[in-house]
Amino acid sequence: MSREVGDGVSKARIETLTDGVFAIVMTILVLDIVVPHLSHSEASTELLKRLLELWPVVLSYASSFIILGFFG
Repeated sequence: MSREVGDGVSKARIETLTDGVFAIVMTILVLDIVVPHLSHSEASTELLKRLLELWPVVLSYASSFIILGFFG
């Protein structure tokens, strides 16, 4: 038995559409994270510094991902 909402659109179809939208949004979030480019000679000295510079982006990504996960 399929429960219909509005003009004959089933609840399951709307749930599937919503899940798809949340999946796309959560995937697009990853595109904002840019990996720093380092040469081999500076990798050992600069890697930690460059990764620490990314913490606001990673924190924003993680909190957005968790919030979307709860509602998705």
